[in-house]
Amino acid sequence: MKYKEYLLQKVIPTYFMLVTFLVLFIWLAGNILEPDAKYGYDILLSPLIYAVIGILPDIFGYSKKEYTMRQTIVKKLIHLCVLIALILGFSYAMGVIKNWREAVAIFFGIVVIDGILEVILWRIELRTAHQLTQALSRFDDET
Repeated sequence: MKYKEYLLQKVIPTYFMLVTFLVLFIWLAGNILEPDAKYGYDILLSPLIYAVIGILPDIFGYSKKEYTMRQTIVKKLIHLCVLIALILGFSYAMGVIKNWREAVAIFFGIVVIDGILEVILWRIELRTAHQLTQALSRFDDET
C-alpha cells in the first residue's frame, strides 16, 4: 500500500472515528469528574486537537513491509505507549490534568478508545479481505 492510500484508507477514517469517540469520552468523563463545570464553545475544539495527536503515531508509523503476528502485536503496543505518552503529556502541559484521578481516567479512556478503534479497523480489513477472496474465487472459477 502506498503512503497516499494509507492516509486515505487508514489515517483519515481513524481521525473521524477518534473525534466521535473523544466527544463521547469527554462528555462521560466530564459528567463523572466535574459534573458542575460549565465550558465555552472552545471546548468543542478539544476532540479535534486530541484526534490529531491520536493519529500522529499512525502517520509516522507507515511501512510498506508486511509484519508477522508477533511484530504486529509489538508495533501496536509501542503505538499505544506512544499514544498514551503524547496525550497525557499534552493534557498535562495544557493544564487539563489537575490530579491523579483525571490522569487515570484519561489513561483508561485512551486504552478503551484505542481498543475499540483497533477492533473496528480489524473488522473493516477482515471484510475487505473476504470480499477480495470471493472476487478471486469467482475469477478463478471463470477461467
